[in-house]
Amino acid sequence: MTHKVLILPEAASEAEAAYVYIAKQSPEKAVAWYNGLLDAMFSLDTLPKRHPVAPESEFLDREVRQFVHGNYRIIYLVEDQPKVVRILYVRHGARRRFGEQGE
Repeated sequence: MTHKVLILPEAASEAEAAYVYIAKQSPEKAVAWYNGLLDAMFSLDTLPKRHPVAPESEFLDREVRQFVHGNYRIIYLVEDQPKVVRILYVRHGARRRFGEQGE
């Protein structure tokens, strides 16, 4: 059975901000990046635990996972009952991780 993928408002806002930033350099690349991001997110409906556990798991006190798309880390939570994947954050790879000094 597949999982339902939900993109939480903060993650959607971060993805949109990344799109706007990339579009300033290249509108075509921004569209390709954003479409690829959505494809990657929604592919988590099957085998959502295929990506590694994120370091933020310790700080968030739950097992969250991550994958990289371009320069961005996508942090998500897998729930088995009900079968849901919650996309929590879309963070630039250069940003500090949660729990690190300054975050």
